[in-house]
Amino acid sequence: MEWTEHRAAELRSRTRSTLVPQPLDAPACAGPRRERTPFGDGGPLDCEAVVQQKPRLAPRRRKVPRPNGVLAPSRLPPRTDVHALGTGLAEDVVVDHAGSLLCGLGGGAIVRVDPDAGTTTTIATTGGRPLGLEVCADGSVLVCDAHKGLLRVAETTGAVETLVSHVGRDALRFCSNATAAADGTVWFTESTNRFNFEHYLGALLEHRPSGRLCRRDTDGTVTTVLDGLYFPNGIALAPDECSLLFTETGNHSLSGCGCGVPAPVRSRSCCRTCMGSRTTCRVSSTADRGSR
Repeated sequence: MEWTEHRAAELRSRTRSTLVPQPLDAPACAGPRRERTPFGDGGPLDCEAVVQQKPRLAPRRRKVPRPNGVLAPSRLPPRTDVHALGTGLAEDVVVDHAGSLLCGLGGGAIVRVDPDAGTTTTIATTGGRPLGLEVCADGSVLVCDAHKGLLRVAETTGAVETLVSHVGRDALRFCSNATAAADGTVWFTESTNRFNFEHYLGALLEHRPSGRLCRRDTDGTVTTVLDGLYFPNGIALAPDECSLLFTETGNHSLSGCGCGVPAPVRSRSCCRTCMGSRTTCRVSSTADRGSR
């Protein structure tokens, strides 16, 4: 017992010495790393380095908006099949042009599920934490990776390409969801620029608007379209691609804005409804929009 307590005290002491406190207005760049800490004769700790220390919470008073509309009834489909995906928690699910299901897992894998055969195939590995997915017109898949940024996976080879890792000088900390127009313009959300994926609950608990909506043009230019959002998450283009919808999980709301390109959009016409914690949204009228 004495040996264990001694080693635990030594570990706590060395860990504290390698952490650097973050200010409240810490930028969205990757912060200080915590080095692996020796633990006596057992060698270094067998765990991954902590990339970003959790920022201090700075909670503000929260007022949940009142419902301003009537929600349509929600019903489960008459038949529901369950497909096991192996290890790692699943996030988004989209349908590719062949009718297969695509899903990102916690271990970084992007898998394709054949709903008829019940088979699962890994088509790519991002090396991070894939969240939102979007199937593009050419068959490639946009992947919002919480650790890597906005990625694109080639349909045939599974090669992973980084499209956006920074917005201006700031690293993209929490890329959440994306949608693509027919011309290749990509709209995507960053849920928070203060907390990384492992500490996402901090952003919801303190209820500060630290998220944003961004646009990547076909020439690679990245623009912040709307900022000061409450944990923006799911996003979807309207069928005519003149407007888009996005959810704010931290504000229990579904909002909309115009897609004026190239002029930046700085105003929102919101339809806010208290619907619980919204995470994603889809446009159901989709004759020509594969995954929507």
